[in-house]
Formats: sequence, C-alpha cells, structure tokens
Amino acid sequence: RRVLFRSEVATNNFVDQVPFIDHPSISWFGCSPDGLVDSVGLVEFKCPNSATHWEYFKAKKPPQKYVIQMQTQLAVTGRKWCDFVSFDPRMPERSQLLIVRVNRDNEMIAMIEEEVSKFLSEVEDEVRGRTFAFVQSLIRITLVLVLAVAPAIAAWIGRHTFKFKNLEITYNGA
Repeated sequence: RRVLFRSEVATNNFVDQVPFIDHPSISWFGCSPDGLVDSVGLVEFKCPNSATHWEYFKAKKPPQKYVIQMQTQLAVTGRKWCDFVSFDPRMPERSQLLIVRVNRDNEMIAMIEEEVSKFLSEVEDEVRGRTFAFVQSLIRITLVLVLAVAPAIAAWIGRHTFKFKNLEITYNGA
C-alpha cells in the first residue's frame, strides 16, 4: 500500500487496481497489472530487498525480465506506457523510490504475441493428444467391462423368447 501511495504522490496520477485482464484476440492469454493509470498507462510495483533495489536505482532502468513483463501487459491492455516502480522503505529517503517510464514497443509486442501464440498452439496439441488417449483408454475399459459382465447378466436374465411377426428368437441365457 505504501508503494502505491508514494507512486501516486510522486507522479500525480491515481492508480486503479484491477483483476486479471484477457488479451483482446489471443485466447488463454492475459495479465494482472498492478494498476491502471488513466486510460493510457500502467504501473508495475516491485518491493525488492535493499541490494536489488539499489541495483535498479543505480541502473535507472528495469531489468529486461520486467521489460518483457511490462510489454506483455501493454500488449494485453492496449496501453501506451508502463511505469516501473521500485520501492524500499529501508533506504534513505532520497533513494527509496525509483520510477522509470517504459513506453510501448510494438516490435517487441509482436514478437511476444507470436511466441505466445506458438506456445498456446503446442499446449493445445498436447492437450488434444492426451484427451484422445484418455477417450481411447476409456473405450477399451468399457469394452472389457462389457465382455466381462455380459455373461453374468445373460445368465441372470435366463430363458426368453422374442417374437416379431413370423420371427421367433429364443435366448437361453447361456
């Protein structure tokens, strides 16, 4: 909560917290941004240990893994920028808060969406294969059970004669 408040005060932007957001055109792909800013921005909050925060603070830029995370969130939400916010209340006042704006990179977003689509296609193929194997096993088990139980049911039914017009069939249950 402190990082949210400090970020809002420093940027003069209110942050709306939101639930999971689905990608507009790629099923099973989405994100949970830490917050939305107006209709154009996002925030990504990090509260790392002091040594990690100090590394971010000295570099004045987020690590690449977070750039990819933020570009993914920009892809899903259609927003223009994301503020990377690192906060450590254990640091001296002037070093507690780092805010770096990361602008939308459409080339990176295109690569991310392509890779996500490939991955989801592979997952779908794997699930489809497992589903087919499961159904095939279920059918085999059902056939084995029918063959094992059918003689017992036939013996239980006993002798029956079925008549249909000029046709008569007698079943003796064995």
